Amino acid sequence: MCRETFMFCHGISKNKLANIASSLDKNGLKPRTHGNTGKMPKHDLSMTDIEQIVSFLSSYANANGLPLPGRLPNYRQESVILLPSDQSKADIHALYNEAAQQNSFRVVSLSEFKKIWLQQCPHIVICKPATDLCAKCQKYAHEISNSGNLSEEDKEKLLENYRTYLSKAKCQRDYYREKCEAAKLNYSVMTPEQKLRGQPPCSLPRTQQYSFDFAQQLFYPHHAQQVGPLYFKTPRKCQCFGVCSEGAGTQVFYLIDEADCTGKGANCVTSLLHHHFQHHGFGEEHVQLQMDNCSGQNKNNTVLWYGLWRTMTGLHKTVEFSLMEAGHTKFSPDWHFGVFKSKWRHCTVETLDHIATCVLLSS
Repeated sequence: MCRETFMFCHGISKNKLANIASSLDKNGLKPRTHGNTGKMPKHDLSMTDIEQIVSFLSSYANANGLPLPGRLPNYRQESVILLPSDQSKADIHALYNEAAQQNSFRVVSLSEFKKIWLQQCPHIVICKPATDLCAKCQKYAHEISNSGNLSEEDKEKLLENYRTYLSKAKCQRDYYREKCEAAKLNYSVMTPEQKLRGQPPCSLPRTQQYSFDFAQQLFYPHHAQQVGPLYFKTPRKCQCFGVCSEGAGTQVFYLIDEADCTGKGANCVTSLLHHHFQHHGFGEEHVQLQMDNCSGQNKNNTVLWYGLWRTMTGLHKTVEFSLMEAGHTKFSPDWHFGVFKSKWRHCTVETLDHIATCVLLSS
């Protein structure tokens, strides 16, 4: 093979071929080592530059961020600080460069700023517009950020009220987690026959915990790549209700078509709960129910009367209702809904049966 054909086949230049030949004559058949191996580039950031970026992000998050109110499917960490969604990473990068020029720091590019942010401060994220935040936390954070004209006593009282509120929300979250761990322990010691759904009432001398909630309503037909004309039409609605068994880690989905939907009120909640206990319950004697802090759906007399009726008729010996602070109510059903929505975005749905198939595929 001639030299031109060899260079053409391997896509190299004449200088590259000469360097390979020189390395072969000098070192023999050994892998070539680049001259910059083991050396730091001149434009590489120093540890001081990285610490300045981390310090800026921490200060910006303390001034503008809010703690994550509970667990969400999109965030695996618990100590997450949510930044306002009206500011992008490019906007925050522009603020850093402006502060760096004023304080004689090193200015960095946007890509390098994002990379350091992801490596050093993964707990600081920009809030998605659809994320539910606690109104009281937002109010306290706004008052604290604008407390420059307040006296020291007023500032201390404001901070104390904020700490008390967060401590109360944390106490409720810890209690929910303790019940989940106890439910998993009770489920692990059950026999395979006892783990079958639809058992008779009070046939299992144990305690089980269930969590239930509504998801955002679905619209169908739904296409993974939505076409233009359907955007201007009103699709059919489908309500999605989920009852999660904390011990088993599984959730039963109820899909309610628009023609059969009676709203998201207490009557619908009690009907679906009653159907779940009849056909999907473990027959436990004691049940703990974790629900959302919504007065129209759960926090009302109808749901409480339903629990009282179950104990009076012998369907359960005890029924316990629990809920957390409004804005801090993220729990297991939201995680299951998030898994389903991830599959929903890539599915083509035409009928209600297709939605049920999508739910099965998501599990």
